[in-house]
Amino acid sequence: MAAKVKRQYLDASGGKLPSVTEILGGMGWKYQVLIHWANKMGRQGLTVKEASGDAAKVGSIAHDRIEAFLLGKRYDRQSEPVDLWERSTVALESFKVWYDDNGHRIEVLETECLMVDTEQGYGGTADLICLLDGQPAILDYKTGSGIYPEVAVQLEGYATLWECVGSHHIQAADGRPLTPAERIKRRQASVIQRTGVIHCPADGRPTNLIEFDANQRLCAGRVWDTLLTMQGLKSGYDAIGKHIKAQEIPANDEGSESGEGNKIPF
Repeated sequence: MAAKVKRQYLDASGGKLPSVTEILGGMGWKYQVLIHWANKMGRQGLTVKEASGDAAKVGSIAHDRIEAFLLGKRYDRQSEPVDLWERSTVALESFKVWYDDNGHRIEVLETECLMVDTEQGYGGTADLICLLDGQPAILDYKTGSGIYPEVAVQLEGYATLWECVGSHHIQAADGRPLTPAERIKRRQASVIQRTGVIHCPADGRPTNLIEFDANQRLCAGRVWDTLLTMQGLKSGYDAIGKHIKAQEIPANDEGSESGEGNKIPF
């Protein structure tokens, strides 16, 4: 099983649509935490790209290897550096231990499920859509050291997508056509009842399932609906910025120190 290419979400005319994670970027509630983290990395002599890059790569490799494991497929190692491969192996082995003895019944419906809602104007890819103890669920894998609350909002974005387009998927997770019985089960599973995070950190800690209860899902769903509304207003917001830029008087050497070169004429 080879590594995946970068995903794109397109509308009917081929235009690019934002992803769930891109829309989440409009929330901004964890920016202060990220500023402190970036400052800490800087004191250690690392750029933000250097500090976050390896962790993201480990997560991506681990995601692909977990998907292959769930589907009974082989993951062909590409050109991953040894240290990143070994860290993803830690996460994978932790996941396997949890999967074999976690007290839940998990029936895989979809893995890495790419979904697009052209009416709402966004897309997303859910890590795992399954029946968890017989109930439709969307679960996300996280391999980092901690979990941000925004993942609950992310999962509501996926749940909305699945409820919109999930019943149209005609293939099983392993790529074969669905049987009539499986199609019926898929339709019955179109409304997500449970969401959660399978936290399989690459630092050796055991994997555990973090679920979100009804009140948490209600709150996260309201946040997601608000973010979608904000996304719909973004084109108008961007137009304001273009208007301001078009009206600005360019700064020059004579006026820049006094500030006169930066005045906006209104």
